[in-house]
Amino acid sequence: MDDTTQYKNKIFLDKAFNEVISGYCEGKKFSIKGEYFTYADQIEKRVKDAQSRVNNLTLSILAKAFRGELTADWREQNPDLISGENSAEALLERIKADKAALQTTKLKRLTQKTKN
Repeated sequence: MDDTTQYKNKIFLDKAFNEVISGYCEGKKFSIKGEYFTYADQIEKRVKDAQSRVNNLTLSILAKAFRGELTADWREQNPDLISGENSAEALLERIKADKAALQTTKLKRLTQKTKN
């Protein structure tokens, strides 16, 4: 083989090699991208599942709170803190009395300002 033929063969082999390698790499890129998308889809599904569980848990906690299940033990251990003068009814009456006193005070201030 003469030098020209060897040079042409080398160029041909280089081009062929580059095409094979680039094709292989492109295939790998697509394969890797596909794996990333698959992985991203799996993560997205897990996040949605977790959000659903959190929402259900939140609803369960609220339901238990309204039924008094979350504080049942505490109420049994501390009956004096939720009865008598500490009962909800007594607290509501104190709040109403405080509100009425505050409104009376505000009314007195307003009448004094208008007199001056």
